[in-house]
Amino acid sequence: MPDRRRPNPSIIGYAFNAALCCPNCTIYAFSTGELRRPILPPKLEPLDQHGLPEDMCNTYDEPVNPVFSTDDYPDGFTCDECGELQP
Repeated sequence: MPDRRRPNPSIIGYAFNAALCCPNCTIYAFSTGELRRPILPPKLEPLDQHGLPEDMCNTYDEPVNPVFSTDDYPDGFTCDECGELQP
């Protein structure tokens, strides 16, 4: 009998600052301070599959939302920062 369970979705990008960005550009934005963890109360864990905190926000405390492989991007999307096509 075939396995009919849904596969675990993976994170293919992130939505923040009115943009849709690839994981690499999001990692860069976090490392430069464009994205950060909230001041109070920060979670100690967990980090997502890209090593980024799940409770990230921008400098206006607006949340960063992950984009999953199961979201509606059948042809992928183009990163708003680097212009690369993401799967």
